[in-house]
Amino acid sequence: MRVSVVGAGLGGLCLAQGLRGAGIEADVYERDPAITARFQGYRLMLSPVGFEALRGCLPPRWHPLLDAIVGDARAERLILDPQLNRIGELGPGRTGTGKGIVIDRNGCGTCC
Repeated sequence: MRVSVVGAGLGGLCLAQGLRGAGIEADVYERDPAITARFQGYRLMLSPVGFEALRGCLPPRWHPLLDAIVGDARAERLILDPQLNRIGELGPGRTGTGKGIVIDRNGCGTCC
């Protein structure tokens, strides 16, 4: 079986890795020509459960890279313009449990 995944965001790449880990061939298609094609910010916040689900879909050889691109969501979150000039801040991030994990979008695309 071969599956086509539309979208190379975190969800699409994670799905493709999970399928490949289960022995199913997966091709990923993305409309944007590069990660810089449109400004979306560069970090995502995941709950600890979401982070562990992502880790579970990745081959173990990518775990050190995943660990290198995460941070604590309790840190201040800056709002930047496309040229990375500071235009505001959101303050510390919180999830329902007070815990969260921030993942660098650029790093996510590197490993998947």
